Amino acid sequence: MEDHAVKFGVLEWEKIPIDWRRLGRPRNWEKLGVRIGNVRVVRTSRSIIVHPGRLRGFDVDELLMLSGRIVERVRMVLENRFGLVLSDVGVALHQPVTRFYSEEAGELVKLGTTVVEGVGSIDNSPPERVPHEEYVGKDLAKARLLMPLKLSQLEQRIEDMEKRLTDLSDNVCELVSVLKTALVPKPAKEFPSQHVEERSYIS
Repeated sequence: MEDHAVKFGVLEWEKIPIDWRRLGRPRNWEKLGVRIGNVRVVRTSRSIIVHPGRLRGFDVDELLMLSGRIVERVRMVLENRFGLVLSDVGVALHQPVTRFYSEEAGELVKLGTTVVEGVGSIDNSPPERVPHEEYVGKDLAKARLLMPLKLSQLEQRIEDMEKRLTDLSDNVCELVSVLKTALVPKPAKEFPSQHVEERSYIS
């Protein structure tokens, strides 16, 4: 999962100095940063942004929970060790973005890259420049993870349907045969000729 940064409003700045490093002055506001452990923290004029970094795993929900725990630990360090007072609720800067490295992506990237706004992309973007699928939002990522299982279930359903259709076809053929036998008139039977015994009557 890509870096899922969270922004907190600052109610009070630090009481113990933090070694903020200048990161630049984008759009007329000063941007400062510091690392708490391995987590990057960015300071703007009114807020603190915690960047938990990229996380690897196989469960989207677990990765989101881990990201949230990292952000919360850094927040506690900022408040308890340095005396900042932050807003109770942080706001994610964007929806979670999840990458999948697959053979299919490698083949598709040979034909070109694909980007769909708000959905995701298939490309070989930095930092690794390895072909991958990228999905925006938890639901799409979970759907991608479940795709092999869904395809297997779909295959089983198709096989079941084929069997049912075969059985139905056999039953229909049998029924048609029975109806033909019942509805087609039989040829009239020849009755044996009646022989009348010739008798002579004496009057």
